[in-house]
Amino acid sequence: MADTNSNRTNPFVAMKKFVITKETFEGVIVLEYDVQGNLCLADLREAELTEVQIENLCRNLPPKIENIMPFCDKLKLKVVEQEIEITFEVFYTKFGFKKGKFEAEKAWNKISKGDQIKAYMYIGSYKRDLKLNTWKTSLYPASYLNKKRWED
Repeated sequence: MADTNSNRTNPFVAMKKFVITKETFEGVIVLEYDVQGNLCLADLREAELTEVQIENLCRNLPPKIENIMPFCDKLKLKVVEQEIEITFEVFYTKFGFKKGKFEAEKAWNKISKGDQIKAYMYIGSYKRDLKLNTWKTSLYPASYLNKKRWED
């Protein structure tokens, strides 16, 4: 059977990170896009920006990866693209609940690369769910991986 979703982003493609600089401010702005090309992080903490610069930047942030270069050209920003490899350490740091690291790494190594990416991408939703449902307690990272909680 033919794949009717041939334009769908390959789930094994790494996420993209763009480090942005400009002479009019000190530091860097970091934009990260998920495997579907959607903006998932805009980190302005390392940039010394005026209030006007922050407002202008936030008003014009490109929600899709294909708009990053026109955005940078329009604002005369210098940009460096980097791929983000989702390693166990990257996952473990983002997960945040630092319990059972050895068991978590074993569970990480057992799952496919595609599931590793999905597990990583779902962490934000998982954390929001925990905040909304305060009666729930955080799973150990190994349990999150073994139970495939990103599929919930």
